[in-house]
Amino acid sequence: MRRWVSNAAFDSTAAPLIRRASSTEGIFVSGAGTLLEAGTGGAPELSRTLLPRHVSMIAIGGIIGAGLFVGSSTTISLTGPAAVISYLIAGVLILLVMRMIAEMAIVLDGVQSFPDFGRAGIGHLAGFLSGWLYWYFWVVVVAVEAIAGAKIIGTWLPGVPVWAI
Repeated sequence: MRRWVSNAAFDSTAAPLIRRASSTEGIFVSGAGTLLEAGTGGAPELSRTLLPRHVSMIAIGGIIGAGLFVGSSTTISLTGPAAVISYLIAGVLILLVMRMIAEMAIVLDGVQSFPDFGRAGIGHLAGFLSGWLYWYFWVVVVAVEAIAGAKIIGTWLPGVPVWAI
């Protein structure tokens, strides 16, 4: 479903997101809220800009990484739908922990990184250990992501060994 939005009814705060050739041209808005520009001949075409939601989805895709998809497919194929329920429960727990950290960030003034939350709440040893364990975690994750990516690319290049990719 598309509806026509005239220039007079168009919100001026979103004007930098689109380009218009003339002031008589209008903008199509799809049912999902996607901005469509009036192209040549008056036919609508997609806007050629990145909105904040696009950038955030690209960032989420980069954060998730290849390792999650490789590991998840194996787990789901072996255990069935119970793995999806386990992932859902873990996701809810992570969401709750992130909300707690957000509340602590509002209340505590001198906090600069998340090991400081452990240091302020539990003690110096907790902050020290969480900082170094975080560093160790990312050292291991980078290697695992590289291996998972090489295995995925290895399916496209069957003649090349995984270690060479």
